[in-house]
Amino acid sequence: MKYSKSSRFDFDGITARYDLINRLLSLCLDLGWRRQMAKHISPGQKVLDLCAGTGDVARCLTKKTEDIIACDISHEMCLKLKQKLPQVPAVTADALAIPFRDASFDAVVAAFGVRNFADLKQGFGEIRRILKENGKLVVLEFTRPEKGLSGFLRKHYLSLVVGRLGGLLSGRPDAYQYLASSIMGFMSVAEFETFLRDQGMRLVKTDRLSFNAATLFVSEKM
Repeated sequence: MKYSKSSRFDFDGITARYDLINRLLSLCLDLGWRRQMAKHISPGQKVLDLCAGTGDVARCLTKKTEDIIACDISHEMCLKLKQKLPQVPAVTADALAIPFRDASFDAVVAAFGVRNFADLKQGFGEIRRILKENGKLVVLEFTRPEKGLSGFLRKHYLSLVVGRLGGLLSGRPDAYQYLASSIMGFMSVAEFETFLRDQGMRLVKTDRLSFNAATLFVSEKM
């Protein structure tokens, strides 16, 4: 299964205002969502923050463990992360070829990144490879809007606010139009749960956050 992804240039090009736009578009809810991710990490675990962006999740993780490595395909994102969290090693790499040994990590976290994998099966194969036995995977993601009032509102918010306002604030309308379209073209919550099981992960918990605005998936390597 393949999904198109934005180029590295797209992500590099929005780094300067990335944090500000995240706060504005999510009404600051994203900070709480990321803290929810960190709650599923046990003290002292070795954690890979995959698709780490500018380090908002890594910052939450530092309250649980010092053994964190951040990884992102965008070099500019990694540079900004290092400015915010100089104690966290940051590696520029594609999630389809994670540069770490087999069974290297107790846990992998990924916030709003797996949707961008060019090949989901290959990316999750890499995640399973670097996880230890029974290792934990925590994914925070925007899934495809579903039927009902919340889905209707999300669709209009994506097209009218995220695509347009994000593009205006960043000066990169293509990047935020991509963001909106990638969400609309991604899996539903149920489809992603099935996908996780198909990739050899045992689903532990699914949390729909802020009236289905985002979803937190917790699973373990079988």
